[in-house]
Amino acid sequence: MDTQAFEAELSRDGYQEILTRTAKPGPTPVHTHPFDAYAMVLAGEMTVTWDGGSVTCKVGDTFKLEAGREHSETYGPEGTTFLVGRRTRETKAA
Repeated sequence: MDTQAFEAELSRDGYQEILTRTAKPGPTPVHTHPFDAYAMVLAGEMTVTWDGGSVTCKVGDTFKLEAGREHSETYGPEGTTFLVGRRTRETKAA
């Protein structure tokens, strides 16, 4: 999938924020996000680890994480650039 098609998919699926991020090599601590994330690697590679498993994504690969999922990211030796959509789920008052 190319970046234009990926951005169109993000918009269609309700991702309100679309960003290009660049990360330095190395791991992040375990953390969560208050938004759903859907990302595509543009340069380098990254490994995302959650629930005892992991996936390594290279250029053109995509992955999704739902809001609140504990995970960590490890960016490859050259660092990583990725396009990410963020979607905040609305919560209704009880």
